[in-house]
Amino acid sequence: GIDISDGSLELANIQEQGKGTLRIGEHARVRLPFNTIQHGIIHDKETLSEALKQLLADAQLTGEGLNVVSALPDAQVITKTIPLDDIEHVTTYAHLEELAQHSYQSLNLRINAPVLQWKYIRLPHGRAELLLFVTSGDNVKQWLSFFKKHSIRLAVMEMESLSLARALVKRLSRHETVCIIDFGFRQTAFSVFDASGLRYSHAIEHGGYAITKSISEKTGNTLSRAEEMKTATGMNTKKDAAIAELVHKEIEETLSIIKNSLKPYQAAISRIEITGGGSRIFGIRTLTERMLHKPTTRGTIWVEP
Repeated sequence: GIDISDGSLELANIQEQGKGTLRIGEHARVRLPFNTIQHGIIHDKETLSEALKQLLADAQLTGEGLNVVSALPDAQVITKTIPLDDIEHVTTYAHLEELAQHSYQSLNLRINAPVLQWKYIRLPHGRAELLLFVTSGDNVKQWLSFFKKHSIRLAVMEMESLSLARALVKRLSRHETVCIIDFGFRQTAFSVFDASGLRYSHAIEHGGYAITKSISEKTGNTLSRAEEMKTATGMNTKKDAAIAELVHKEIEETLSIIKNSLKPYQAAISRIEITGGGSRIFGIRTLTERMLHKPTTRGTIWVEP
């Protein structure tokens, strides 16, 4: 798998060790210059190509003939839930595919070369839903072409929150609902899952880069130095009170927006999992738990190195 963000490329090669036991074999991470990728769109192919070569070299893998899986940012995917309560006998693949296509067309979305996926969900009491996922073909094509140029086959690309849920959330009981908050580079994405799957997904234009930029502007340091200061201090006032206050203010703003957006789900949410590069900032788990009033843990991947 290759995790693509606006700030880095990260590779993890999952291997089977014994029957049913998985472990991470090769692993590597390469930081990207700030404007190489913006909101999941490649802006500097040459720099990205060099970063990919470095990534493979660090992982001691060759790209030739490699198959990889990756994910699209949630902000590039439109999701829509179609209730099927009043529709009988829509259980065949062909019927559901026809229904998905018709439902998409009825939304009147202006998406260039749309790519449509769907999931049929059975609910209690004989109810059912059809969950639609739609993205522009351009979003997928750019990555297919990029990897193909390096003799790598992009075997699977899906919505990022779905892959995160598989990695971070164990099987949920009928009455459990979990919120995953992904503190990313430019954006913070958050999604809500219950036993039937994805219920809500949203992203806001505020991530780790905003914190770094704020520190850079207030201290007069370069972005690279500001990033180091953010990572080293976080919200630890004992290390640097001024930097900690800046970080606290930015994260508090992000969490306030998330809190307002999650109001319709507040009562149902059982717990929160935080992940992404920003989740490693000192004090962010405690602040998230205090502001959102839910038990909060830092997500741990389901396989260990």
